[in-house]
Amino acid sequence: MRHAVLHDAQIATHRIPVATRPTSLVPSFLWSREGIGNRNLVNDRCENVDAHVAWLFLIGRTAMPDRLPSFRGIEAFLAAAEALNLRLVATNLNISVSAVSRRIMALEEEVGAQLFVRGSRKLALTPAGARYRDHLLPSMEIVRQATKAIAMDNDELKILSLPSFLASWLSPRLAGFTSQFPDVTLEFSTLRKRRVGHPDIVIEPRFVDDDSAEIEKLFSWISTPVCTESVVHQLALVAPEDLLRARLIDLSAPISSWDIWFAKAGLSDKTGVTWLRFDSFMLMMAAVRHGQGVGTASLYQQVGDSDLVAPFEIASRPPGGIYIQKPQGYERRIVRFFRQWLMEEVARCRLAIPAWAKTTSGVEY
Repeated sequence: MRHAVLHDAQIATHRIPVATRPTSLVPSFLWSREGIGNRNLVNDRCENVDAHVAWLFLIGRTAMPDRLPSFRGIEAFLAAAEALNLRLVATNLNISVSAVSRRIMALEEEVGAQLFVRGSRKLALTPAGARYRDHLLPSMEIVRQATKAIAMDNDELKILSLPSFLASWLSPRLAGFTSQFPDVTLEFSTLRKRRVGHPDIVIEPRFVDDDSAEIEKLFSWISTPVCTESVVHQLALVAPEDLLRARLIDLSAPISSWDIWFAKAGLSDKTGVTWLRFDSFMLMMAAVRHGQGVGTASLYQQVGDSDLVAPFEIASRPPGGIYIQKPQGYERRIVRFFRQWLMEEVARCRLAIPAWAKTTSGVEY
């Protein structure tokens, strides 16, 4: 059989749909690397197949007008187009330099164009590569937004915590999270009411030190007296002994944080002290803010609070603290985002706790 010689016009104007390609008539070598794109090789080696049909089949396969190129190739190409350094790209993608090169070369085969200038000491885009990059970048942003959107489909967070932590520490900082995720619904409930079913985040107090594997400590209790500036001046609070003639505000609890702090300050006799006790930390702190006397508070709650002052640089450390439950199995992405944001806020708050409080309480973060 005399084989037909293929011409550029024929190659450009003919495509054989996938469903109608004569796969049984095409030699296996056409699928090999040496067969792809080598018209002379096809003409020379097609002994039993019309070369024109074979070449049209091959071109239809390699062009793939309706098939997207490899996403890994696109990822490597865009990273290289930005960095212009294959070693840096390999490090960022956690693959070898040769793997980056192979992905880019495979992409060049798929799109049918050279994307980078080879042979120069510095990697550079060809004009085709620059155009391809400019077309891809907006599309990649769409992919990122689509991925973020699907990850936020279930965009509701259920958080269970003690009321004082929510009111005095978490709520004042929430804008930092909601500004990043404005479409996320946050549902809070307190440990007392427990209205949240299957909460995503559980923050709870412990009154003994606990190093259990399923929880992580956010803050230790670092307790110190606090009051308003006017109370400091009114009672002339200069030394810890001056508190013995003040009205002290406390929680109705079996163990008083005042007892621990007085022991730390070296005061054992509290004769003459008058008390104002509440069964709620928030009610106790409201009385302190209204100038009704002197209360004790944990230093993490006072970071950034300009209404109250600590008249003495002495802090005690009652056992326990504020803990967060660690993830149990799969955790939705938005929950991971919130947990990461929360731990970053905790780290900032720890740094802001005065050095004297850490020293006198013995707490090290």
